[in-house]
Amino acid sequence: GGAAPLPLIEFHAPAAAAAAATAASSPVRDLLQRYWPSDRCVEGGAGAGADLALLLDRLLHAHDLDEKRDALEEILSVDDPAQVGELCLDTFMDMLAADLPEDDLRQMLLEALVGLVAAAPRGGWLFDDTREEALERNAARLLGELEHVNVVMGFLNSADMLTATHAVELLRSLHARDAPKFEEVLLQSPQGLGLIMEGLAGDAGASEVVRNELLQLLMQITRSNRNIQQFVVYNDGFMALLGIATQAEVETAVTLDCGSILGNLLRGSDLAKTLFFEDARGADTLRQLLQDY
Repeated sequence: GGAAPLPLIEFHAPAAAAAAATAASSPVRDLLQRYWPSDRCVEGGAGAGADLALLLDRLLHAHDLDEKRDALEEILSVDDPAQVGELCLDTFMDMLAADLPEDDLRQMLLEALVGLVAAAPRGGWLFDDTREEALERNAARLLGELEHVNVVMGFLNSADMLTATHAVELLRSLHARDAPKFEEVLLQSPQGLGLIMEGLAGDAGASEVVRNELLQLLMQITRSNRNIQQFVVYNDGFMALLGIATQAEVETAVTLDCGSILGNLLRGSDLAKTLFFEDARGADTLRQLLQDY
């Protein structure tokens, strides 16, 4: 309780931060000791780390919801994925796992995580090797914890469209960072692939926006992974995709995405082809689709 002493916001070295944190009787002390131990030194000094710890303290312990939002917005304004990832990533995941009742806080946390892993186009003016290394480390930390991925997967069929959309965007960004690791973790997740299929089927009131994002994710993960391909095939994936592709007034891009995923499932798998053409519904629907185009 009470305002933090002035030295807490004027650190210039990790050792000074640790010494001031030890003397302070505030939750900030625990945050600083957790995220900024005295034997750590990140380029840029401890000042930014101390400021982030103070903001995390406000985010975690403020009773007023607006103050929590303000603290999170200030954290998101820090354009340093190395610092923010190091100090805040685990706390963001802990908060998401706690099932926040406020949709906007959840949306902001998921959007923040996307910003901590998503890559700028290589060769573009935003591309920077040092920044990319930090983003890759952040992605590796998320993929290194199965529970982190499970938490994000749990939001895929959220009734809140922005929460679900940001969750899919985060998963797509993680896959773009390390496809083999992401697919390995996804197959270990008890409900992961099932939740993706449920979202495609429109369960839990999924919107078309979320469904279309899920199609993009499914296209990514079915390109080469045989185990994922088989899961989709055995869980009525053919009819789900053809059902979407033949919906009235469906966008051409969505139909093409469905066709690309069907190609991923059928390519190189005689069993998948046999299962597809043994089901008269699938063959008839495909024939109708080809006639329409």
